[in-house]
Amino acid sequence: MSRHPQVRVRSPLPGPARISVDEEMAPLLAELWSRGLMTWASCQDWGDGTAQIVFVFAEDARRFAWLGVGEETPAGWRFQEGPNPWGRPEPMCAVWFPRELLAKVRRSA
Repeated sequence: MSRHPQVRVRSPLPGPARISVDEEMAPLLAELWSRGLMTWASCQDWGDGTAQIVFVFAEDARRFAWLGVGEETPAGWRFQEGPNPWGRPEPMCAVWFPRELLAKVRRSA
């Protein structure tokens, strides 16, 4: 159960056709999914001025960071890789990034 307002969106993953996501994350998630980047979880306000997305594949997390910012890790971003629960060799990756970027995505959507 989330502590943030939720909206229902069409899931790109097998399973339920519609899922609940944090309202402020919805435009960004839709853009990522349209580019083929697969996410597992997200949070619009992690509590320290950051938002978070957990990507199914670490490579997708790297692609997300590189969209429009180049190959270096942007300031205020952090990454944490962990085991993929589906037994895939590539790890999942959580990305925390400055929450103010969500407003930019909403304006451009």
